[in-house]
Amino acid sequence: MNSKINLVSSEALIGEFLQDYNMNSTDFISRLNRHVVRAIELMDIDTYFKRCYTKISIEENRGILPCEMKYVEGIFIEIGSIPYRVDISNNDLTNLEFMPSDMSVFSDAYVEDGIITIKDYIGDAHVVYRGLPTNAKGYVLLPDDAWVMEAVNYFIIYKLGCGGYKHKVFSIGDADAKWNALYPRARNSVNFPTIGEMQNFTESWNNPLKGDWFNGLFN
Repeated sequence: MNSKINLVSSEALIGEFLQDYNMNSTDFISRLNRHVVRAIELMDIDTYFKRCYTKISIEENRGILPCEMKYVEGIFIEIGSIPYRVDISNNDLTNLEFMPSDMSVFSDAYVEDGIITIKDYIGDAHVVYRGLPTNAKGYVLLPDDAWVMEAVNYFIIYKLGCGGYKHKVFSIGDADAKWNALYPRARNSVNFPTIGEMQNFTESWNNPLKGDWFNGLFN
């Protein structure tokens, strides 16, 4: 991502959205941050995503992943005192070079519709993935770019329209058309990293998990 572009909280965008579009109802405010996240993901503006970690519960052999599978870098479980890398056959990202070469592999697992199934396993799974940064309040951070802001506004109107909310000016079709016209320009506006940023990005994702970060994964 271009280094000249700063990040801004979606809280600011949501506040402007409610004011500029004269929306008096507040029953949908809690959904807006989620719509912003989906808009950023659909625009493929992921060059500023950060490495994240979360622990999910596997019950009845199934658990809900925290993100789309394309953003998952690794999934790990612990059987007894031995850590295993879960090999997901339908996801090439599990073969990234930063995985310890001598780590045990658990192969009887698959992902479908955001749900991971791990055969004959109940417990916690540790998921390493790329995700959107957030502020202390939980609002997602997004590029402070005019094209991005405009595109996200129309995506929100479209999503609210799908849920039954009728905007005073824009129909669902109007909002969908504006979104589809704006988001490619928004993506292009922020997805051009400098040479230095590309180098930093490469080094960041190739940083071995064998060091202190990985050794503390199960603690």
